[in-house]
Amino acid sequence: MVRAGAQHYATLCAGCHLAPGTPTSEVRTGLYPHPPNLAQEEMQESRRAFWIIKHGIKMSAMPAWGKTLDDAEVWDVVAFVRKMPGMSPDDYQQLVQR
Repeated sequence: MVRAGAQHYATLCAGCHLAPGTPTSEVRTGLYPHPPNLAQEEMQESRRAFWIIKHGIKMSAMPAWGKTLDDAEVWDVVAFVRKMPGMSPDDYQQLVQR
């Protein structure tokens, strides 16, 4: 789950929420409010994180990924995000390399 979630995260989320070893991004600079840096911050409780990823957050830049990812894939992203704050940049790169 974590490896599959890392793949989705790298493609869909890292531009806004960053990743281990990625201190900033061009997209993130223009967002208000700033999205949380999930590489450094603990994620919401798992069920809440699932809901946010699937449905997005209105009036923010957080899109709903429920039409792009099925429920199992959303859970993969949740599993990855819960592990990411303790992950080194090298560990992250190993997970996202195909």
